[in-house]
Formats: sequence, C-alpha cells, structure tokens
Amino acid sequence: MLTNLGYLAWLIIGISQVHASDFDLIAVDLERKNQFEVSGNVQVGLLSVGTTSQIRLRLTNTTKASLSLAKASTTCGCVSVVSSQAALAPGEECTLLVDLKPSLLHPGKDWSQTISFDDQDSSNKVTAVTIRLDADLSGVFSLESQQLVFVASEMQDAPDITISEECLVTTSPPVMIDHLSVKGPKILENFEVAITPTAPGIAKVRFSIPNNLVPREGFNTQFRLVDSETKQERKLIVSAIRRAPIRIAPSTLILQKRKGEEKFSAFGVVMHHGGTAKTDLTSSDEPSISARIGSRSLAVKLRHGSRHFFRFQINMSSEIASTIFSETDSIRCVFDVVWGADRSSQTVLLSKPSL
Repeated sequence: MLTNLGYLAWLIIGISQVHASDFDLIAVDLERKNQFEVSGNVQVGLLSVGTTSQIRLRLTNTTKASLSLAKASTTCGCVSVVSSQAALAPGEECTLLVDLKPSLLHPGKDWSQTISFDDQDSSNKVTAVTIRLDADLSGVFSLESQQLVFVASEMQDAPDITISEECLVTTSPPVMIDHLSVKGPKILENFEVAITPTAPGIAKVRFSIPNNLVPREGFNTQFRLVDSETKQERKLIVSAIRRAPIRIAPSTLILQKRKGEEKFSAFGVVMHHGGTAKTDLTSSDEPSISARIGSRSLAVKLRHGSRHFFRFQINMSSEIASTIFSETDSIRCVFDVVWGADRSSQTVLLSKPSL
C-alpha cells in the first residue's frame, strides 16, 4: 500500500488528463554524488502545459547506505510525489508515483524540476536524495525577447516622430497564433499594437508610440501577452527613456582671444549617435547649428567633420564679451541643432576669457 508523503499544492488549471498508462516505468539509479548527496536524473519526455501527467519511477539504491524517503520536497508546486516506502536499503528498489502539471505561466519549452528527500541521522549528518526531472513542453508559446526599450527624442513636442519596437512570439508545436491580445496598465493606451501571424507558430507583435506621448521622465512597466484559447500569458517588460540623439561637447567651452583679431572664439564638437527617427545620414547631411545667450545670438561656424561628427567654432566680439562677462566668470549658452530628421536643444557653459 502506498504511503502518502504529503502532496504539495499545485496550480489546478485543467485542459485534459494524461493517464499513467501513457508512461512506462522509468528506472532511476540513485548514485552517490558526494559525501552529502545522492542523486538521479530522469528524462520525462514530452508534457503538455496545464495538463496533469503521472509517471512512475523505479528507484534503485546503488550506494552502501540506507536512504530515507520520509521527507519530500519539490522545487515547484507543479510536482507532487508518493513513495511506496519511507526508506531504501542498499540495493533495494521502490516505486515513486509523481504527478506533473507544468504551469501555463511557464515561459519556455524546456522544463526542469527537482524532488528532494533530506535525511538527518543521529550524528547530525544530512544526506540529500535528489531526483532531477527534465521534460519538453508542448502547447507553450514563448517570447523571443522579454524586454523592449523605447528611446525617445528629447524634443518632446515632436508629434511627427513615432517610435516602434517589436517582439516575436513562437509556439511549440507550431500552430497559427490568432488568439493573442496585449493587456497592461494605462500607458498601454498610448501605444498602437499590431499582431501579425507570419507563419504557423510565429507571430510578430509591433508596439508603436508617438514621441510626444512618452513622459519626460520615461517609464518602466510590464505588459502581458495573453492567449485566450490556452489561457497562457507571458510578461513583457517595457521601458522608455529620453535621450538626445545629438550631443554637444565639451560641457564647458572656453573663449580664447584670436591672435591679431578683436574677437574671441570657442571650439567644440557636435556628434550624432542615432536618433529616434533612425535617420540614415549621408556625408552630405550637415548639422545646422545656432547659439544664443538669452536673446543674443552668436555666430557659429562649422568646421571639418564626418558623417556623424563635426567640429564647430563660435565667435564673439571683444565688446560683447566685455558686456556679458562684466559680472560673471561663466554663462549659459543654448545650442539648437537640426541634423537630418533629428533636433536637439542643449545648454553648455561659456567660460570667461582673459580680457
């Protein structure tokens, strides 16, 4: 008569039952792994998500010590176990009945769990008996990427820019994906979501959001992709940041007196590192740069550069420099840059020249 070691709770979501007769008795040799652990491995085969399957394991103790099977634990509530006896002498065999019910929330087709029996003898030595179960899951859908990052332009008032990212959904075995929906918090209302089956077992999910609907502080949230037919769902982490695709460097420009001239100049670089519009810049695309201190405009001259990198020079007369720096050692200067389809407005410091 079987002794119940205590079924662990597991998620009960029934689709269909797989009977124990579907599986043969699986032989498992328990071998000593180290001083404190005896282990065995089981290749279960194919399991269906959300479906209870029962397997029978025939354990053989190949060690020279008696093993206790009195205290069972598992790595998941989706596994429960009943043993035919509470102890296993050297060379002895017993049977385990194991119920397996992979969760509908399991994210992939590879599934591994462990059954453990811990035995502490009178000398306080603990011998752990572990049995690892490996299986392939059928009827599961997976996300190729579990995180999407949207990089918005710092020009928040640019409604003509739309940011799009996509992920692939796959099923095993391949079936047409036509019961998929996306659920999430309120920010999801800002997205246009397009789900396009491209082949049996493959669908493309495209998320698009207008640049001006991305909050200035960005966001980090979670969407859920739900299959209404199988009741499975997958979590997708979605975050957005604002980044200037165009950068001015350095952050402080030092005005210098030009030899033989009554004016001052400062030199810097403007760099383009890929904007929201994903502009494919060519060598003929040059940035348009203007600079201002308050309402006062400064002359900016582009120097030599490359496709994504240009040097520039700003000029200021001695008279204007004397006026601006009469009471301060540095002042804020705003640069407005248009480069391809991207725009940027950045503030740097102008440092006082030696007057």
